[in-house]
Amino acid sequence: MVVNIKNHIPRQGRKTDHTSHRPSAAEERKAVRIKLNLTKPTPHPHPLQMLYFGDPTIFKIQQMARSLEHGGQRQDVHILPARNAAGLPETILDGVTRIAAARSLGWSEMDALMRYDLMGATATEIENIFLDFNTAQKHLPLLDQAAILMRRIEIAKSLPAGGLRRSRWEVEARAALAKLTGKSGRHLARLFRILLL
Repeated sequence: MVVNIKNHIPRQGRKTDHTSHRPSAAEERKAVRIKLNLTKPTPHPHPLQMLYFGDPTIFKIQQMARSLEHGGQRQDVHILPARNAAGLPETILDGVTRIAAARSLGWSEMDALMRYDLMGATATEIENIFLDFNTAQKHLPLLDQAAILMRRIEIAKSLPAGGLRRSRWEVEARAALAKLTGKSGRHLARLFRILLL
């Protein structure tokens, strides 16, 4: 299932500091706008950040820092709360480069949305939302796009990572890969084998 990220951007609530904020019962069902304290080591990148997107390069951090200096922060960072069903405390869903750039500028805080509305989401649901945010904003190489496509099919079919190999959905996955890449025959077969390593 592919999820539209517009469905994952909630209405914004009041601003609070993320280290001292405890949600009320009403806030636990929505996202709350906070001031993210950048002097602390948290929040953490999503565990799959390196696998799919890598760490932000120095060039990207510098480019984002220039953007923040000249235009200010245009988008909120999205963070999971410390307690959540996915077991990913204070995890960044969107904004790893923005946080690194703000820290490089010496900022002590920035705007963020604490995603209390996702406290009950499973790790797979969180992974899908994380992929939505990060693929919508990046120009990814074809091989990375293909790897994300394969993982999305696995998520939609409730398969574990790498579960497409020799599954009944392998033909569907190959067809989706052919459509994305424009490859066929041996080229497609090789690419599919690489992705399933």
